[in-house]
Amino acid sequence: MTTLGTPLLWWGAAAALAAAIVLWIGLRDQRFAVPVVGALSMWLPWYQYTERPLFFFYAICIVPFTVTALALCLGRIIGPADGGWRRVVGATIAGVFVALVILNFAWFWPLYTDGLLTWSQWWSRMWFPSWV
Repeated sequence: MTTLGTPLLWWGAAAALAAAIVLWIGLRDQRFAVPVVGALSMWLPWYQYTERPLFFFYAICIVPFTVTALALCLGRIIGPADGGWRRVVGATIAGVFVALVILNFAWFWPLYTDGLLTWSQWWSRMWFPSWV
């Protein structure tokens, strides 16, 4: 078993964190301050240790902040309750993203649970050389 999330969830959360910085500083939406400050306070100290290996499980402390940023950004995409057609489109976009994350999780499930895979099946899940 592993504590890794799906790549789409991590990348979506990273994009949401970048958007949260813009929304907090650019649009002065204070709701985004907590996930930005929290994630950066956990992540920036890693740059002190660039000469030695870092292990991914240390990033687990960042998860609550990135997930909060993702939830806030998906809420902005969905829009207000009286948004009409915009809300339908936003909910569709958010729903497609969540469905893709679930499918991505299912694809990586054998890796997370030490499932039996052939060599080619295992390699098809190694999207980047650094994952090996």
